[in-house]
Amino acid sequence: MDKNKVVLEFNNFETLINSKIKELSDEILKRKGNVAIDNFESSSKVLKDLEQIEPKYIKYKLENIEENTKEQLKELATFCMLNSINLIVFGVDTREILEIAVDCGIRYVQGKFFGNPTDGLDATNDMINQILNEEKEELIV
Repeated sequence: MDKNKVVLEFNNFETLINSKIKELSDEILKRKGNVAIDNFESSSKVLKDLEQIEPKYIKYKLENIEENTKEQLKELATFCMLNSINLIVFGVDTREILEIAVDCGIRYVQGKFFGNPTDGLDATNDMINQILNEEKEELIV
């Protein structure tokens, strides 16, 4: 079977981890597929449960930046790095949020700070190139 691509999207992952999710994840991994989690919210309990489904990708929405959010994000970034999980933070709409994400160890970001969504793919978006060129080199990975 060719590589499967499946995204499991949970609104409240913490209350949904159960044997059915584990069973589905095991089947996807057995068939050499990848599991991705969208709209992920983290806590220490959730990170422990997360090990059960072995995701390859996690998409985390960064909003309402508070001190506890930064600590949770650092914990999540460390967990993902140690477990070879690609963490993508979305909702990066300002330079301040970008700096916080980078400070927390995030390597992959997306958001309106880099431009608004367009109807098609534009491989050479001049606005994005200009923004990236103006940023401090240490912010860009």
